[in-house]
Amino acid sequence: MKAGKDGEPIKGAETWIVSGSAFQSESEASAAAELWRSQLMVAFAHALVGVDFGDRAAKGAFTTAGLAWVEQQAGRRAVNDVHGIVTFECDPPPIFASMSVTPVLGRNSDRFVKGLVAARSTGTVLDAESQLAYELFSASFFTTYSDARFLLLMMAIETLLSPSERDDRVQALVDEFILLLDQTDVGSSEAESLRGSLSQMRTESIGQAGRELARTLGDRRYMDMNSESFFSKSYNLRSKLVHGHSPRPGRDVIESCAAELERFAADLISLSIAQS
Repeated sequence: MKAGKDGEPIKGAETWIVSGSAFQSESEASAAAELWRSQLMVAFAHALVGVDFGDRAAKGAFTTAGLAWVEQQAGRRAVNDVHGIVTFECDPPPIFASMSVTPVLGRNSDRFVKGLVAARSTGTVLDAESQLAYELFSASFFTTYSDARFLLLMMAIETLLSPSERDDRVQALVDEFILLLDQTDVGSSEAESLRGSLSQMRTESIGQAGRELARTLGDRRYMDMNSESFFSKSYNLRSKLVHGHSPRPGRDVIESCAAELERFAADLISLSIAQS
């Protein structure tokens, strides 16, 4: 184990490298790397330390032609320096090629000015829920981890939801279920848990409330879907992520959805001025 930069002390280093050698096959090396990763995750969790192991990181790398150019310049075999697990032949010792790019996304200043003028002219004041929604929306711009970005955007949308009460027939049915529960000999702890779950059925589910909110966006489209269908797709992905669905949705799926979810959340937060 060493720091990511040669000569840098491991204490205070932003990047660490754990390396091993003398494996008989690539599969043996991969299995050892997977084991080390699992054990390091447990150790870091025990130490209350968060670490990016690169599992969901962007995988930009040199092409075959690019590596050939690096090898020609260095006079040695070159291997892509991947953020995450990488296996390679260690004889002869390779050099690791990497490059970094800091993307900057520009925004149309006219759109901002028009939005500000509209907000000022309508006297727009965000309520507490909308302010929190914007703070979560804003936080999503400052994480490079695609899953976290997606979930922050979903959280922003969920803070805007106000599930409506179900109709009287459903309310009466829920009351009957609770009465039936009270007449059983289920333990008090279990009964209390069930009673809480049943009481929540008096109001719409998050999915229903989300689709209802999405309909306020009218005929706008996201990923070539109407707003209601797009919310359903996003909420389904959210459920798979937070409830440990296997296999987990791919990074490309999450990133493509998050790109449109950003616009979806922004449209909901700014709906009051968009309709003016």
